[in-house]
Amino acid sequence: FRTMAVGWGEPSGSWTMVSDSLHAIAAHHHRTGPATSLTELYLRALGYPSVIDMFEAITRGRSKVGNHLAPLLDRAVSAGDEVADAILTRAADRHADMVGGVATRLQMLDDDFQLVTSGGVHASGGAFADRFAARVHHHCAGAMITPLVVRPAMGAVLLALDLVDDRLRIEPLAGG
Repeated sequence: FRTMAVGWGEPSGSWTMVSDSLHAIAAHHHRTGPATSLTELYLRALGYPSVIDMFEAITRGRSKVGNHLAPLLDRAVSAGDEVADAILTRAADRHADMVGGVATRLQMLDDDFQLVTSGGVHASGGAFADRFAARVHHHCAGAMITPLVVRPAMGAVLLALDLVDDRLRIEPLAGG
């Protein structure tokens, strides 16, 4: 089983955290949400004097907003920012809930298994990793969380090699 990996109904890693951070910054600007230290962190990182200037630049494509800003969330959490903490916790919970959903689908909730994580969010460690692990273990107590140590494309290479190996066993070379 594999998830759709398209972002619908599943978390999208660092981009979701950046997007949620920007929504929180805008909500505070419009006085519909609480203050967050993310505002100053984003303004400084992107080099804008005001929230309006930053969002105009983002909206008009003059500013690069992407995954590189995700570590700002962890920095805000470390400084005690409750808004950032809620965003990070929600992201970690959503990722862990996907693990729980897949484990449910595969009838593995009570099994011991290796859960291999990949991507920048998981590699960054910190509060995200701790919360992710706690929520995963809430679903699947036997999950052993292990970071991926090779490039993700190696999985496709290994699958291709298995297919070639299976094919050679099934259809031996002529004369052999």
